[in-house]
Formats: sequence, C-alpha cells, structure tokens
Amino acid sequence: LYYVSPQVWAWRRWRIKKISSLVNKIALILPFEAAYYRDTGLACEFVGHPLAETIGIEKSKEELKLMLGLDAERPVISLLPGSRPGEIQRHMPVIKDIAAKVNEEMPEFQIVIPLAPGTDVSEGIKDYIRVIKNSTKEVVACSEVSAVASGTATLEAALIGTPMVVFYRVSALTFFLAKLLVKVKYYSLVNLLSGKEVVLEFIQNEATADKIFPEIKQILNDTAYRYNMISNFKKIRELTGEKRASERTASIVGEIAGWNSTSAY
Repeated sequence: LYYVSPQVWAWRRWRIKKISSLVNKIALILPFEAAYYRDTGLACEFVGHPLAETIGIEKSKEELKLMLGLDAERPVISLLPGSRPGEIQRHMPVIKDIAAKVNEEMPEFQIVIPLAPGTDVSEGIKDYIRVIKNSTKEVVACSEVSAVASGTATLEAALIGTPMVVFYRVSALTFFLAKLLVKVKYYSLVNLLSGKEVVLEFIQNEATADKIFPEIKQILNDTAYRYNMISNFKKIRELTGEKRASERTASIVGEIAGWNSTSAY
C-alpha cells in the first residue's frame, strides 16, 4: 500500500508507471488524483485528507485571541510566510510590506505572523507585528483574513473557513523550470480542489504588497465576495472530510493483510 501519492499531477508524470509497478494499491488524499492512475490498472482509492480530521476549532475568535495573548476586542490579520527556511526568507520582505500597509491604513487590526517551531523571523520585525510560534491553526482561526504562502496551509485555512489570498515566490531558475515542467492550472490546493479560482494567487513577480493588500481589503469590505469564498471552502471541507482518512487507510491495510473485524491483534 502506498499512502499519500507524490504530486504526479503537477510534474514528472512518468513516475506513475514506476509506482504502479511497485505497489498493489495506492491510498489518495486528494480526490482528483485518481484520474491520473485510472489507466494504469493500479487499484487506487481516495480516502480523504488527514488534515480534515485534525482541524477542528471549538473556541470562539475571542477565546482564541485571549489564549494567544492578543487583544480580544481587536480584529486580526494573519500573514503566513511558509514553514521552510527558504520560503520564509523569500517571503518575509513581502510580508513586512503588507504589514506596513495594514498598519498604515487599518491600524485597528492586529497583525500576526504564525510560525512553525524551529523557525525565526525576529530580525527587522516592527513592534506592530506579533510573531506567534506553534499555533498556526489557532492564529488563522481567529483571523478575519489571511495572506498565505501556497502549500498545505492554504488547505488548512480553507478547512477552518478563514478567507485568504495566496502568494508564492521561488528562485528565478526554479520558476523558469516550473513553467516548463509543472502542468497545473492553479498553484494552491484550494483552487485545485475546487477546479476553479476561488482565491486569488499572486505568484513570483506578482507576489507584492501592492497586489496582495488590495485583495485583503476586498475580502474585508465586500461581504458578498467574502461569503462566496467561505461557501466554496465549505464544499472543500465536505469533499476532503467526508471520509476519515486514517480509519479508511487502516481498513485497507487490514484488507491487504487478510485481517477481519474479529481477528486478534
């Protein structure tokens, strides 16, 4: 059993044949992946996304803000630079520029950068920015809007239901090669899962505060636009969370091993 397919739908699709020759079945966490394996004869099944099982938030925005040491009375904008050191290094100049615009035009907002453990952005951080580690899910959940570096965090924000704008930057060489090799219409998992543009994506040279900040304001000020986005997020949550990924994958392992419900472990 191969659990979690490599992103053959994005690039290096020749790997599909190799994978098919090595495994008996593949458990997929993205529903559109099945189409890429259909002609190989390999048994594949969409089992749901594991993130959908762990994303539940029960506290209110006010409770989350207090828990995070924020002002419960002031709204929050979160800016997510990514989790890898290289991503953070490339994205922090954009993040800082966005934060400056938010602080200047919307000073009532608290600006929060959530980070994974072991990462740091302390250098050059203005006093109007809060950096909070190891609480990304909670920060996003108490935010009115998030600017999110493309990656799993976009799906996390969608499952939580927080409106967002997506951005991403890579090196010039990587971007050039990606344009040649990557065969997808969208970059973010939100748009890929929806099969349409639900959130705006600002990639490479388009990933600037001058582009991203107006979209943040649009999300905050246009109620219909905001709730249309949230409505599409609900569809993603239904699509990815309809099945319990861990339970179904465990069942497949049992089927392959020849276990049954009465077997002793």
